[in-house]
Formats: sequence, structure tokens, C-alpha cells
Amino acid sequence: PVGTYRSIRLIVAADSRQDIATLPAVQLNNYIVIAGTAYPLIVPSGQQTGIKLNHAFTLSADAITVLTFDFDVRRSVHQRGHQGVFNLRPTLRLIDTVVSGTISGTVTTSDASPLPAGTLVSAQQGGKEAASALVDTATGDYVLGPVLAGAYDLVVIAPGYAVASETGVSVAAEQDSA
Repeated sequence: PVGTYRSIRLIVAADSRQDIATLPAVQLNNYIVIAGTAYPLIVPSGQQTGIKLNHAFTLSADAITVLTFDFDVRRSVHQRGHQGVFNLRPTLRLIDTVVSGTISGTVTTSDASPLPAGTLVSAQQGGKEAASALVDTATGDYVLGPVLAGAYDLVVIAPGYAVASETGVSVAAEQDSA
């Protein structure tokens, strides 16, 4: 949900001691392959408390945010004594990135007549709609988004008027393309 968060938890499925002792590692929920051989991988408290990532981030209704987990495997996997079993004590870094922007503008008629109700602007890529918005018929203003960064074709559909379009409108993350 929309809001500000201080952390995120990843709950990891556990393997029973019996499964670890009797099943091939590749049949377990968690295993690691080293030099072509699979070994059981235990995630301490993974199923109870999970893996906690302390990093503040905000999710908002008007932006698309991607959460990227940077995992350092060399610092995270440790052999348990001389056994063929490994522990996962993850060294993770969470990176949040807003990957969306908006498109805003104004629609007018060529003869300056009022816009009809139901006038719509559609942002499309390859002929497929990514977002659309009704135009404020009093002002002609519209805002589309959030949409992922990239190039869009805008199509305006107004009842009683021919379809109008503008190609190649560029959207950058965290910016409005007016």
C-alpha cells in the first residue's frame, strides 16, 4: 500500500532436518550449487522472522517504484563446520528507484470551440495503451501517469472530432513531460 516504510522482510521457506538428511539437495526448498554439486542451504529464522532489510523508502500512488536487492553471495554463504551444509546469513542492500514519470499538457480545438465531454488522451507504445486520462473540458488540461520512462505516442479522441496524435513524447523518471 501507499506509504513510507522503514524496512521489508523476506520470508523464506524452510527445510526440515529430516528432508536435509534424506533428500538430494536439489529437491530442497533452499540449496546452493558449488562447482557443479548441490548442497543444502539453511536460512536461520528464515521461515519465522525472515530476512529483514532496513532501508526507508516511500511508495506513492503517482509513481512506479522498483525495489532492487543487491546480494553479496561471497559474504552471505558460510559452510557449517566440515559438513556439506551451508548457512545463509545474507548481506543485502535494498535500492529503491522511481522508474516513472508523467505526461501533462493541454488539448484545444482548431476553432477554439469548447471540448466535448469524454475527450480522452491515450499514451501508447507500439499501438498498445499504457495509460489514459480524461481531459478537463473547462481548461483542456490532462495528466497521464505514472508511466514508465520511455517514448510514447499520444492519441487524442474527442467525440465529433477527428483523432489527433503526437509521436515520440519522451518520459524521464521522476519528471513531467509537458
